[in-house]
Amino acid sequence: MLRTAFIPVSLALLQACSSPDPTPPPVTPPEQNSPLLEGLPGHWVHQEPGSDYRFEERWTLQADGGLEGLGIVRSGNDTVMIEYLNIATTDSGTIYSARIPAQNAGEPVLFRMDHDVDSLVFTNAHHDYPQRIAYLPQGSSGWNVRLNGMRNGAAMQELLHFVPAGNSGPETP
Repeated sequence: MLRTAFIPVSLALLQACSSPDPTPPPVTPPEQNSPLLEGLPGHWVHQEPGSDYRFEERWTLQADGGLEGLGIVRSGNDTVMIEYLNIATTDSGTIYSARIPAQNAGEPVLFRMDHDVDSLVFTNAHHDYPQRIAYLPQGSSGWNVRLNGMRNGAAMQELLHFVPAGNSGPETP
């Protein structure tokens, strides 16, 4: 991807939490997580070739079996965006939650898990963009994360390849 194409990806991630959603369902501790979710904890990095933009996700397994995450977009040493992530099982299924404090009145945008066999697929047909987030495991080399849906009447898709932080070059604190 060219550096100029990287800006829309950043904007897509910034918009991921921009529009209100229905009231979140009550969260209860997960009873059983998908085996794929067990591979998500860790520090993952996507560095766009030829760009100073860097995406990071840090996932931690919680005592209740859920996952808590932090998404960070950096430009060089500057933090551009922080997104608070969570995956938990509720009465209505497994929910991926993304929250950017300065957007959506600080409320999370919720995506329901629709698939967990060979990838983790979360959807929210009512969200402005993306409507679908898919985590596709790449063995020990990381995860491909695909964001897609419609934005302003046009089909959009972004692909990020997250590798373990130690495999991506110098780490930024």
